[in-house]
Amino acid sequence: MKKRMISLVLSMFMLFSVLQCIPSVHAEEPAAFSDVSVGDWYFQPVTFCSALGLMNGIGQGRFAPGGSINRAMFVTILHRLAGSPDAAPSGFADVPAESFYAKAVDWAASEGIVNGTGERTFSPERSIIRQDMACMLARYLWSIDTDIFRWDACEQMYTDLDTVSGYARDSVELMMRTGLFLGDEASNFRPLDTANRAEAATLFTRLALAMQIIPEQAVLETGGESCTLSVEDTIWLYVHLTDLPWQEGLYAEYVPTHTLKLWNGEYRFELPDGDFHNGINYVCSDSCMGSHQIDPNLIWLIYERFAAYIP
Repeated sequence: MKKRMISLVLSMFMLFSVLQCIPSVHAEEPAAFSDVSVGDWYFQPVTFCSALGLMNGIGQGRFAPGGSINRAMFVTILHRLAGSPDAAPSGFADVPAESFYAKAVDWAASEGIVNGTGERTFSPERSIIRQDMACMLARYLWSIDTDIFRWDACEQMYTDLDTVSGYARDSVELMMRTGLFLGDEASNFRPLDTANRAEAATLFTRLALAMQIIPEQAVLETGGESCTLSVEDTIWLYVHLTDLPWQEGLYAEYVPTHTLKLWNGEYRFELPDGDFHNGINYVCSDSCMGSHQIDPNLIWLIYERFAAYIP
């Protein structure tokens, strides 16, 4: 089991390799949304994208995770990930210069990331479908002359590739090598399906992590001292700790010896030599704490990974 876990870590680092061109993204304090709770499957990616400033709420403290994503919104998020660069006007007749997405569409058109839906139309209000997401992401990755594709193996082979439109086929096949798009239970890509805001947050979280763009680096506090972890170790933490099942309840009898601070909360754990605790306490706010029961092999991996940081 331990060997399998180590293999998993090694395969992850193949995906999270350092890239040649990483844009600068302004990190902000993650917003708290009334319609996004800690127990929701999309809590972590929504918090991540909010902290990076990639996605904002829709007003009145709401994120609308089930709301649809249109072409204008998708390009705007990608533009923010790229660092919000300027570009000449795109010339699309249906993209008003005063619109919130005009600058993003101008940039995407200038870089060849979008071609529009007609000779002079972009159709900004049209819900974006998955094969068009794949096209824009593939073109963006090529435009910055970087590569997160794994040429030795596919992350997942889609079983419905024959339903992908011809213009999107190459991009969808490339996406198989990134792990950014996950198929359904039958490994279908579903090229004509649309996505909601929670799914878009999940997609852009995966992309940002693969490009090693994070809101901030994790901090480990132990023995009254603190140290900042590397970007690679912060990503490792996010992947391993933020998708764990949890339950409410404060375990007062458990006094942790180490605290890992991520942008979405604190993870408190105890790693005494030779006697490993099988749980990690997760503090997501002042009002609730969860207790994760974790495979002992993962505890060993955590210890091995952070032993160099612990005095």
